Amino acid sequence: TGVTLPLVGIGTIAAKTTADFDSAMSQIQATLGLTADSTSELNGETVNTMDSLRNLAREMGESTKFSASEAAAAINNMAMAGYDTNEIFSALPEVLNLAAAGGIDLDYATQLAANGLNVMGLGVDSLREMSDKLAVTASSAYGSVSDFGEGLLVAGGQAKLANLDLLLIVTLLKLYSYALKQFAALLFRILS
Repeated sequence: TGVTLPLVGIGTIAAKTTADFDSAMSQIQATLGLTADSTSELNGETVNTMDSLRNLAREMGESTKFSASEAAAAINNMAMAGYDTNEIFSALPEVLNLAAAGGIDLDYATQLAANGLNVMGLGVDSLREMSDKLAVTASSAYGSVSDFGEGLLVAGGQAKLANLDLLLIVTLLKLYSYALKQFAALLFRILS
């Protein structure tokens, strides 16, 4: 009995993990309106869409800090944002990297990625650049990936209208964060 109880516990956890993953995959199938036999073109090959997405989620679960179920939930969020299968395959690793670099949860990282690209009028192919710029800026400025991402969402539409590129916008947000820090320090000295 001393060995049996831990083994039962491990089996229960494994069963729940599998059930969570299967549930997440079912949500993806429903969101994308797929059948078990639906196919997609990926890298010039016709593949079973659900099998490919299942393999992608598992691969991300093995190669990142996130579980396969978390990766599947992110896939579903991207599907809800209107991403097609090819865009999901391109975006998922970048969304996971953004979440890890920023210390933010995957739901938020997915929303930030989708909305950031949308407000700037950029395609999924620009996601790596956006993620990298947000992470680098946050690591060298007063603010977080979340702060600079929110700033991008607020300023991005106007910046797009003014034909400003992503690097310039993130640089301006970084300068703005420095100004706020300096203002806070000045205000503290005045009030002390």
